[in-house]
Amino acid sequence: MNIVMFDDSIPYDGFTAATKPLGGAEKAFASLAGALAKSGHSVTVINKCKHALMAEGARWRPLDSGNRPAEADVLIALRNPDLLGGVRRVDTRILWVVGDPKYLGNAQNADLLASYAPRLLFLTEHQAAVYGGRLSAVVTPPGVNKAFFPERKDINPYPDANHPAIPLDEPEKEEEPEGPPPPHAIVTTHPLHGLSNILELWRDRIHTVLPEAKLTVYSAVLTKGLADDEVPEAIGPVLDLVKSCAEFNVEVSAPKGDRAMADAYRQSRVHLYPGHAKDYVCWTLRDSQAAGVPAVTRSLGGVENVVENGTTGFIVPDDDAFANVALQLLTDDGVYTSFHNAAAAVERRKTWSTAADIVAQMWL
Repeated sequence: MNIVMFDDSIPYDGFTAATKPLGGAEKAFASLAGALAKSGHSVTVINKCKHALMAEGARWRPLDSGNRPAEADVLIALRNPDLLGGVRRVDTRILWVVGDPKYLGNAQNADLLASYAPRLLFLTEHQAAVYGGRLSAVVTPPGVNKAFFPERKDINPYPDANHPAIPLDEPEKEEEPEGPPPPHAIVTTHPLHGLSNILELWRDRIHTVLPEAKLTVYSAVLTKGLADDEVPEAIGPVLDLVKSCAEFNVEVSAPKGDRAMADAYRQSRVHLYPGHAKDYVCWTLRDSQAAGVPAVTRSLGGVENVVENGTTGFIVPDDDAFANVALQLLTDDGVYTSFHNAAAAVERRKTWSTAADIVAQMWL
């Protein structure tokens, strides 16, 4: 199939996510492009990338270059219904909805959807239920980039009688863990989506019991604020709280690319994730679970699609439970190891190749 994919959000390409922080939706878009290309499709990505290039078998072209195909079997537009008209002659048009789908109902978008009659691609059942419209829709759970999966042990490239080769159909063997990480917790939430509550619980309920524990908050906007750069006014109270928590082993770090974030997750014992009602996909939670980090979270948004309560993390009802189980994961090696192994289990892995296979069914 000849597939053309459009995004008009920010500059990035198929290599960006490995070494630089990238939003979940954009990372998913790039990952799907590569997975579709590896499945044998001809894939052209048109977005705000700086230069034309090849990545994972997909061709990337700058949006403003005018260098786009005249026709395609399939067009996939990320978020924006305006992009559905990016190629004139198309057999199947797909709009990939990665956030709250309610925007599809405004007058302008409703007219565009009526005109192009695309199929809709959602990431979770909850998201599709919120849409509740008439257009044909498919739910394709997102994959996780391979950087977050435990690495394979090296395979002997020169087998002999004493060191036979590992058969191709033998299950992957994972690196043996060196032991539980130190009592280190990680937070990736937006500062206005429950971070203040996490910081207060850490200060009043966790640090008082376990003063050696460390909490790292990954946030671009807080990193800017701590450097005295201008940030939105609404961030001010959270920024002040973060500053006051420095004495409680709370630090802020800028988000990183997949490789560095995977290392950070593996050095952490728990991902504290407050959740948000409109956080349908829980991108970073999916990454940390794949890396084997147990989670403590609330039943908000798409959390229950990612965390197996009591197995790969705890989905808790209140602050007391949140603090108690966070402490348990930070201090009890046996509990941590059990949840870590369950989260990182091979059978839980969701790859982009699987997602690409589901998407491919949309034009059959």
